[in-house]
Amino acid sequence: MLRVFFILATVALGQMTDGSMGGTVRDSSGAVVPKAKVEALNKQTGVSTRIESNAGGLFIFVALNPGEYKLSAEHPGFKKSTLDKIRLEVGAKLSLDLTLEVSTTTDSVEVIADARTDYCVPD
Repeated sequence: MLRVFFILATVALGQMTDGSMGGTVRDSSGAVVPKAKVEALNKQTGVSTRIESNAGGLFIFVALNPGEYKLSAEHPGFKKSTLDKIRLEVGAKLSLDLTLEVSTTTDSVEVIADARTDYCVPD
């Protein structure tokens, strides 16, 4: 019985055709970044898979086709972080962390009020 299980497990592993990658999104101080948008882009096929990091900053992509990937993460208030030329092999389980730097750009809106003196004065 044990021999049959071993043979089936070997056959199942031999048929594996995908890989996975995961890690943690952190800021430059090392704090985790929850709800970061994380994307894995297969550069050969152009197929993009998007997920969101969990409350602990963790993300995982499963059942990815082998190939070369670009991994990126972004979150409001931070610069986008990218890892390029990631080679994912059949059966690989890659651990890749992403660090987001605080964005230094600021947006401002200027509102100019038009003070009008067109009003009716009763007679």
